[in-house]
Amino acid sequence: QVLDRYSAGLLSKRANGWQVIDAHGPMNRFLAEQRQHNPKFRFAGDGVHANTQGNWIIAREILRYLGAPDSLTSSDVPAALLKLSNHGPEILKLVQQRQRLLKDSWLTETRHLRPGMSKGKPLAEAQRESAAITAQLHALSGK
Repeated sequence: QVLDRYSAGLLSKRANGWQVIDAHGPMNRFLAEQRQHNPKFRFAGDGVHANTQGNWIIAREILRYLGAPDSLTSSDVPAALLKLSNHGPEILKLVQQRQRLLKDSWLTETRHLRPGMSKGKPLAEAQRESAAITAQLHALSGK
């Protein structure tokens, strides 16, 4: 209920010219649909952090708002994205590798004491490796 009110408040700001993307409404609709078949369905095992499905719905709404084509935003499952490119699974693996590399490095750089996190490489080294991964991603995506 708190998120419902918060979302409604943000959406009301559109009248003031704010650019607000509604991810809450689509997530609620998807949740209701899923719970018709599985009453225990949820987006967050811990009640806070969205799982892959929840993150996809958020990302899909951002993409839709930014004008992405229906071929990209029409699916309820994130796996459909992998079929949009001949290199989809390889691209996903590289993006995940780069994200882990930089996350661990930045957490180490900032001396964050988050429990259970891997010690990251020195930031400069991680950034060099990240640039190499980015070059691989550009080559795979034709950019």
